[in-house]
Amino acid sequence: MNSLENFNLTCIYCDDIRDEVSGKTSIVGWYPVEPIQLKAEEPLLLPTLCVLGLLSTPLDLKFSEIKVELLQNKNIVQNVTVPEQSLDQVTSDLGGSNLGRQMRVAFKIVNLQVSEPTLLRMRVTIDGQALESNPLSFVR
Repeated sequence: MNSLENFNLTCIYCDDIRDEVSGKTSIVGWYPVEPIQLKAEEPLLLPTLCVLGLLSTPLDLKFSEIKVELLQNKNIVQNVTVPEQSLDQVTSDLGGSNLGRQMRVAFKIVNLQVSEPTLLRMRVTIDGQALESNPLSFVR
């Protein structure tokens, strides 16, 4: 089992993620790092919330299993397990770069209702070890 100390997981929270014809990805409505203030009298309804997770890993490690979960407080909102055939792509050398590899995973939540202080974050479990991302927080 490998230590996750040289791994990094960062999330971008936004209104939409678009794949462009040119191969680029556009991020629309990027949420700030500061907590989002909830109004006391009514819940906040987000028609769409997209979460783009960027997992950086060392080049020299191989993985047998990667699970990705999107959490609202301690509850799993969405999850995915990276298919075994895709692990070869994640663990293959990307052009000989010595900076490591990066895996991207995106989730889209429709009609997210937030009525109490909440933390949204991504958790990636690699071969049984968990790594959590920066959160998007909602406060009163």
